[in-house]
Amino acid sequence: MLTTKDISNLLLFTPQGVNKWKKEKRPIIFLLEKYFSKEDIEEFLQTGAIMRYETPNTSLEFLESFKSKYFNFIHVKMRFINSLSEYQLDFYFSYLFFIKVNHNQFSIHDHPFYSSLSRFALDNKQDTSRNDKDSLHIVYDIIDFLENEKMWDYFIYVVQNDFKPFIQCINLDDYFLKDGITEKVDLDEIAQRDNISEQELDEIMENYKSPLSVAGLDHYYLYHQYNHKRLKA
Repeated sequence: MLTTKDISNLLLFTPQGVNKWKKEKRPIIFLLEKYFSKEDIEEFLQTGAIMRYETPNTSLEFLESFKSKYFNFIHVKMRFINSLSEYQLDFYFSYLFFIKVNHNQFSIHDHPFYSSLSRFALDNKQDTSRNDKDSLHIVYDIIDFLENEKMWDYFIYVVQNDFKPFIQCINLDDYFLKDGITEKVDLDEIAQRDNISEQELDEIMENYKSPLSVAGLDHYYLYHQYNHKRLKA
């Protein structure tokens, strides 16, 4: 329940002033008490946002339709996102982190994906010039799809929540350690063992579950892998 103190903290107003407004039946007090909780106000004061209101103004079914449409495109285009090269994956998921941080600059544009991509490419011009720019054509195809399908609001919702909307109903404990992003099985470390038997290796591989083989989880995993330093900053 929203208290006088909560409203006082939000409005930078004295509790006595808030009580006076309550007696005067000011609309702002009625609005806050009717539509916001104590937790909402605390979250807003700490983070500058209330995540339950950050979801695009659509039904859950509509959000799911965006997700299905996107993954259908990925499946037809390349089956799984990790079919891309290391450079392409780094570029794509770094770009997605870029729009998470800078989306307010581009949301006013008619073509926010194109304008943000141009800015991102310009900011990373030196790194891009060291690689074959033609190799990015498939990444640009993905951005084209997102722009043409008007998925800006949906993808901002996804990246602001660090791809958690892509992993609903997936048990992360089956794939990761307690941190939720480190694989339970380190295949590179296992491959370097000198004393592992073929039978032991077969058993490990039989029980190994790769996050890259599950649509949605692959994006969550790669986004965190390519942006782990930025996410910790």
